[in-house]
Amino acid sequence: MITREIPKKPIPPQLNKRAVEALTTLCFKPKTNLTSCDILFVPGGSNPEVATKGTIEALKIINYKYLLISGSNNEAHTYLSELQKLGFNQNNYILEDKSTSTLENIECSLKIDEFKKAKSIISIVQHQHSGRFDMTIRKFLDCQLGYWPYTRILENGEPLKPNNWFQFEEGRSRIWGEYLRICLYGERGDILLSLEAKELIEIIASQTSSLRS
Repeated sequence: MITREIPKKPIPPQLNKRAVEALTTLCFKPKTNLTSCDILFVPGGSNPEVATKGTIEALKIINYKYLLISGSNNEAHTYLSELQKLGFNQNNYILEDKSTSTLENIECSLKIDEFKKAKSIISIVQHQHSGRFDMTIRKFLDCQLGYWPYTRILENGEPLKPNNWFQFEEGRSRIWGEYLRICLYGERGDILLSLEAKELIEIIASQTSSLRS
C-alpha cells in the first residue's frame, strides 16, 4: 500500500475568488500550440484509459520523433498495450519501466539519450497535474516544453477543468492537494518554483486561513 506524504484528497479551506484564480493558474497549464516535437512523453498515471485516449488524439495531430512511455508496476507496458488496442502500430516508441513517481518519471527518462538530448518535449498529463509536472521537468531540462492535457473525470461524473473544479467538493480537494504538494516539493527542492509560482503560492497562503496538513 502506498503511503502518501499528502493525502490524495485533503480537506481544503474556504476559497475566495482570488484564491481560486491563483490555484487555477498554479495547477493548470494551457494546451500547447506546438504541432511537432522530438519526444511525445507519456508519464504513468492513475487514469490509463483516459490517458491512452488522450495520447491517441495527440498522435493524430503532433509530428514526433519518439513516443516515450514512462511508469513502473507494468504501467508503461499497459499503456503501450492500450494504445495498440486503439490503433497505434508504430515502432518509434521507448518504454521506461522503473519509475514510481513524477520525479522518477523524469529522472529515469534522463538515462535515455533521446529524452536527455531532446530539444522539444510535449507531455501528455492530467490537466490538474500539468502545473506541478512543468515545475518538475524544468528542474532538469532547458528545452522547449509543451503540454497536451487530458481531463480527469470526478466521481460524480463531471470533468475536472480549470473553469469548474471549484464547483465540486472533490475538485476543490484535489486542487488543494496539488497546492500542498507544490509547497512541499518546492521547499525540499524536488521541483523548480518560478518567481510567478512563488507569488501565486503567497497569494493563496494569504487568502486562506487553513494551515498545511
